[in-house]
Amino acid sequence: MKAARIAGALLALTFAGYATAHTIHASSGTWTTIDDPNGPTHTFVSGINAGGDMVGGYADSGGVDHGFLFHNGTYTTLNDPNAGKGASLGTLSYGINARGDIVGPYFDGSDVAHGYLLHNGTYTTLDDPAAGTGSGQGTYANSISASGGIIDGWYVDAGNVSHGFVLRKGVYTTIDDPKAGTGSGQGTVVDSLAPNGDTLGAYYDNNNVFHGFMVHKGVYTTLDDPNAGTGSGQGTFVEGNPARGEIPGNYVDSNNLNHGFLLHKGVYTTLDDPHAGTGSGQGTMLTGVNASGNVCGLYFDSHGFEHGLLYTP
Repeated sequence: MKAARIAGALLALTFAGYATAHTIHASSGTWTTIDDPNGPTHTFVSGINAGGDMVGGYADSGGVDHGFLFHNGTYTTLNDPNAGKGASLGTLSYGINARGDIVGPYFDGSDVAHGYLLHNGTYTTLDDPAAGTGSGQGTYANSISASGGIIDGWYVDAGNVSHGFVLRKGVYTTIDDPKAGTGSGQGTVVDSLAPNGDTLGAYYDNNNVFHGFMVHKGVYTTLDDPNAGTGSGQGTFVEGNPARGEIPGNYVDSNNLNHGFLLHKGVYTTLDDPHAGTGSGQGTMLTGVNASGNVCGLYFDSHGFEHGLLYTP
């Protein structure tokens, strides 16, 4: 489940700018801020592959969203040609595999979401047939397997309830955690698939508290960080593909502050970017990890601005 809607429309511009190097060598590792030069106060990083390439999104000065690829210090803007061009419309980039395939959603001129796959420069639209077609509804592609044969994500139906999906060989399979609420704004999202085929994601319960989950051989297990709050809008998100057995995510505490975490062998380790603000709605969110242990994500600073991040242990 992503923290923001940031988007665009076709492989448009390549920027030779480098990451704004707000780097801190903390005792637990190095934190580097990743700000696209076209969206220095509204950038997030959502996925990282084995080679260290990262994808995410930014909002430009007009409030239009654009995806991006960050490769070897260079930002390339990603805009699906079918995306809307107004404020809060555009393209988001959520996941990237080792082959360089990229997935995410774009938002058309009516603010309906559509998933896309970007492969070898070509955009293919991905729409779950059960998705709603009204404003704020539609399909969100979130991550893609190493082979490119499996894509996961979620859709929002005509009643504004979210449902996870896994797309394999052209067939969409719905994933609904049995504990998820069924009211408007509630439901299930799928954020990643583990190499062993386990499904990871989050659900909103009937009290609007969110919980991470894992599905292993058809059995759903709830994943709740013990430091997470239990009020409405609080709880635990599982966010990205696990690597080296580590699962990234974030929790919202009882003060509505975000904290990143890595879950490994049943132990939750909190990771907070030192640049992050400490007020309500601020803090750190981790969205991906690769086999080298490098972690991507975002943080909200003390002014409420959004920045991408890379954590190197």
